Amino acid sequence: MLVKIVLAGCSPEPLSNYLKALGVLRVLTESGTDSGCKGYWEREQFVLITKLTEDEITHFFLDTYSPSPFVSPWNGSTGFYPKDAQKDLLASILEATPTRFGSYRVAVKTAQKVIVKLKLKEQPKDAQLKKQLLSRLRDEVPDVTAQWIDTCAMITSDEHNPLKFVPLMGTGGNDGNFEFGRSFMQQLQKVMDFKTGEPTTDSPKLLRSALFDTVTPKLPYSGKIGQFSPMAAGGANATAGTDGDSRVNPWDFILMLEGMLVLMPGITRRGESGAESAAAPFTATRPSAAGYGSAADEKVRAELWVPLWTAPVGLGELRVMFREGRAKVNTGGALKYRSAQSGVDFVRAVASLGVARGITEFHRYGFQERNGLSYFAVSLGRFRTPPRPRRDPLRDLDEWLSRFLSVASGETAPAGVKRSARRLENAIVDQAQGKATMLDVLMALGEVEKTLNQSLSFVIDKDNKIKTKPIPYLRSSRWLVEANDGTSEFRLALALARSGLRQRLVRVRGETAYWEKEDDKITTWGFGPIEDNLLTLALRSEIEQERDEKTAARLAESPEEKEDDDDEKLPDKSQSKTQRKTLYLLPNFQDIAAWIQGDLDDDRLEAIARGLSLLKFSRSLKPVAAQDNELPMAYKLLKVVQHRTILDDEGKLLKKLPRVPGLLSKLKGDRLTEALADAARRLRASNLRPRLDALEANRWGDRELDCDRLGAALAFPLTDEQVKQLFNQIKIQD
Repeated sequence: MLVKIVLAGCSPEPLSNYLKALGVLRVLTESGTDSGCKGYWEREQFVLITKLTEDEITHFFLDTYSPSPFVSPWNGSTGFYPKDAQKDLLASILEATPTRFGSYRVAVKTAQKVIVKLKLKEQPKDAQLKKQLLSRLRDEVPDVTAQWIDTCAMITSDEHNPLKFVPLMGTGGNDGNFEFGRSFMQQLQKVMDFKTGEPTTDSPKLLRSALFDTVTPKLPYSGKIGQFSPMAAGGANATAGTDGDSRVNPWDFILMLEGMLVLMPGITRRGESGAESAAAPFTATRPSAAGYGSAADEKVRAELWVPLWTAPVGLGELRVMFREGRAKVNTGGALKYRSAQSGVDFVRAVASLGVARGITEFHRYGFQERNGLSYFAVSLGRFRTPPRPRRDPLRDLDEWLSRFLSVASGETAPAGVKRSARRLENAIVDQAQGKATMLDVLMALGEVEKTLNQSLSFVIDKDNKIKTKPIPYLRSSRWLVEANDGTSEFRLALALARSGLRQRLVRVRGETAYWEKEDDKITTWGFGPIEDNLLTLALRSEIEQERDEKTAARLAESPEEKEDDDDEKLPDKSQSKTQRKTLYLLPNFQDIAAWIQGDLDDDRLEAIARGLSLLKFSRSLKPVAAQDNELPMAYKLLKVVQHRTILDDEGKLLKKLPRVPGLLSKLKGDRLTEALADAARRLRASNLRPRLDALEANRWGDRELDCDRLGAALAFPLTDEQVKQLFNQIKIQD
């Protein structure tokens, strides 16, 4: 009969307790005590489905359990060499006659023979010699010790880096001076009598505390646990005083190390170069300082994302999950998927298609430097897998994103670039967790490009080499639809973005988005207020429009030149697709009125515009519906004249107005009355009669118009239909 045993002492946090749960499942299964037992996570505790009772489990570990022979003669102070201080520890293993220590005796004797054959007198320092030792050991030690060796260090064919290590095991089963195998034997001595094989006096209580979280108030135990449980490691702030001793339940350490074998890594080859790396399960070798409250410029060795599952899983399935169920990131390219390498990669993988089946949640740990020298597995939060896989919005940016984050993490990267990278990472992490929106990610991308544009001397080095390319254009309409927050700021920013704003903001040119190394005067956006930048934008656009009209007139008079010019034109790929459903996202008159009144968040409007400028628009866009809103007569008159194209009531061209020279310059110079007079004069010269009160429109109700905001409002494009409505409101009705 199967029963449910709750191991309250095995929780997802700290990491030592998580590994302890894996250790219990592995030992019970591989020892044959219950080869069919399974486990899962429920309410922050590990649950066993087993044929054993609690008492039978405790009796097994106390009386029958045969410890896995963890020996590490490639490390220092392990007792295998003449000058080692731990020779007595190995001697106690060799002299232990109980059956439960049989495999340990074999492993130690075998390791000693290998060392003699290789004529080693001390711990090997040379990498090739250490590789030779590990290779010989793997061939001759018991199978479980070979698994231990593979968990500690992976042997490769790389002549320069013959051994690869994974962060969980430090540098081959040790973390600084803390050697895991030696500590395992020391902890065994505290719970087992090596001469008789019987449990020590305190062992039963310590075991029940480790498994079932029972209280052990007066039991004297100490020892180290390394990076796996920061609170148990002692040190500053670890107790009520200024400094605390390391305090570790021996069974916690023993079962934790037994569990590490479940996470045995493997060697993988990357790319066409065939470069080998130690592929540890769910390990990010490039940590991301994002997604947790304490994120800062601290030293982080790596991240480990341990999976949690809510359906019973046996050891065989669990090994498959760890060895083959690696997190995958959709690249959108020819390779389609790649293994997650950074913390941000894991966030994207968890939220999309690339995680192993059955995993409901990941607990994220970062191996961070604490107390100056030591690394600890610090909890960085939880990430739930979505009920249904989501399409990764960043898949088209995968190559650029990886390159940019790598460049931004370099020592020579400017502080601004580092800050923008961290904001982008945080936005991606928060969006994947539902704490932020696609618009937040888009604004963070816009901020990155702004910062890179301000740091072009870093982006393009002295040898004219480009460290990171501009952000590729985002061509999926999903960005536009999901980023829409329904605000006036969004709609006004969209109107700017779809009119070629990107090249005005930054020195990025072309369909393929490349950096313009020389200042071609096209980028006009500066550090001043948005009103100044918008008015400058309108002025520049007017100058270029006049130039283009003159060029068109010249080409019309010279057919041969026109033909040659046409041959050089490239097709606009963004318009080659069939137009799909119309999106009603463009600004209406209420949005323009809110801008003129100063009721909007200008900084947010600019940030949204920078993000939206990265999009390629393939959808038909129209203004959003709105209630009637009275705009200033001054704006109506100026916008009609500045737009120049006037339609009749049937939507046909009524008049194409000539340009009014100096109109925007007068507004910039705070000469509103002169600008209004010029505009009215232009309409009358074209046989279009404006209402007389348009000339007296330098006020709006009881307030005086702000000339800067009024002039800047002209930079927001309107449709021909909207301008027709404005014209009908200012003309003298027949």
